[in-house]
Amino acid sequence: MQAKPNFKTGDKLVYPNQGVVVVERIGEAPGFPAGDYYHLAPMRGAARYFVPVGNSRSGLRSVGTKKSIGAFLKMLAEPPEVSHLLPERRHRLNVEKLKGGQLESAGEVLKGLTRVSMRYEALSYREKKMYEHVRDFCISEVSAVLEVSPEEAEKLVVAALDKAVPGSA
Repeated sequence: MQAKPNFKTGDKLVYPNQGVVVVERIGEAPGFPAGDYYHLAPMRGAARYFVPVGNSRSGLRSVGTKKSIGAFLKMLAEPPEVSHLLPERRHRLNVEKLKGGQLESAGEVLKGLTRVSMRYEALSYREKKMYEHVRDFCISEVSAVLEVSPEEAEKLVVAALDKAVPGSA
C-alpha cells in the first residue's frame, strides 16, 4: 500500500544537501518504479528531484518558521567553538553534521569554516566547496522563510557571521 503524501503541491521543503525545493506535483515519475513520487524543483537551478512518497530516509522536511530563522541568525552571530582539529577530521565531522539537513547544523559548519579561514589557514579545495554549498543552503532557507530575495537573505547571514567572526564580511 502506498503511503499517503505528507506534503502537497506548492509546499516549500528542505531537501538535505540540496537546499530549499518546491513540490511541483505528486505522481508517477518516468523511468522509476511504480508508485507516487514528489517531483521537486530547487528554488534556484534547473535540476529536478524525484523522491518516493513515504520515504522516511529522504530527510525531506518543511522549511523553518520566522521564529526558527530568528533563532538561527542569533546562533550564527554567537562566537564559534574553538576547534584545532586537523582538516581531514574537521571535514568528516562537518559531513556528519550536514547529513541531517538541519539548518542549525549547517550554520555551525558555516560558522566554523568561516572562523578557520579567517583566523588560521586557508580552506582546502574540498572545504571551500563545502563552505560554498553550506552557505547557499543557509541562504536558501532564510530567503524562503522570510520571503526575501536571496541577496537580502545573504546580507542577513553575512551580518550575523560578521558578529561571530569579525572581519568575515
